[in-house]
Amino acid sequence: MDPVVLLTFGIVALLEILIPLALGFWIVKKYHLSWKVFGLGLGFFILVQVLHVPFVFLTQTPLSGLFSGWFEPPIPLVLSALYLGLLAGLFEEIGRWLVFKYVFQNQKVSLSRENGLLFGVGWGGVECMLIGVILIVTAVGFSTLESLDDAGIADLNQQSGGTLTQEQVDQIKQQQETVKNLTPVDALPGLLERLLAMGLHLSFSLLVFRSIVESNKIWLILAIVLHSLVDAVVVYLAQTAGLFEVYGALMVFVAVSAFFGFKAWNALKSTALA
Repeated sequence: MDPVVLLTFGIVALLEILIPLALGFWIVKKYHLSWKVFGLGLGFFILVQVLHVPFVFLTQTPLSGLFSGWFEPPIPLVLSALYLGLLAGLFEEIGRWLVFKYVFQNQKVSLSRENGLLFGVGWGGVECMLIGVILIVTAVGFSTLESLDDAGIADLNQQSGGTLTQEQVDQIKQQQETVKNLTPVDALPGLLERLLAMGLHLSFSLLVFRSIVESNKIWLILAIVLHSLVDAVVVYLAQTAGLFEVYGALMVFVAVSAFFGFKAWNALKSTALA
């Protein structure tokens, strides 16, 4: 693997790990907060995904089959995208709401907008950090894969008990060609996507937090709708368009969500509870 490409992947992975931590550190120091709030965001994001991901696996395939049997393309894809988006919106935003409503009180965390923001950094940051770790493992795997010659593939086949078919060997060689053609630019879109996703999570956290502080479910509903829409649009465009369209749509949603996030931040200035 080209050393420059490998270095770029490493730098991107490191940034994906460090940026959420650096942002959390800045907020903690600036507002004299506890890292516990960051940890609550991190931990409960993982807990929500433990529930969310299996539910998707259990329901997505049967529903996609039903949609394909009932409708002509592209309706099945549209419906599947809307379903996946709705699940993400419901699981994550209701999860956020439950933490703010019950866990903050149990842990004696004050309902201040700064704590809501720090929680959002932990919630969105853990996903970014996990993807950074995965990127490092992937880069190492790419490097190992590219280094395999015919003798290495033969050894791999022998280690697997001679179970590799010619089709599988051909797939390995195709993957090697793909790795050889990677450029430093190929690592950058993932970083942009993570930064945009973190921006969304910060805005959604402030919206849901406003819902708790003002005892008004409209802000929770708005967070669910925005989250559902952005996920649905990204799922659909990922299957039908290119990266430019996907990131363009993400940027639009980030801008819209940031508008409501800033409004929530300003509104909470005088209504946040001590």
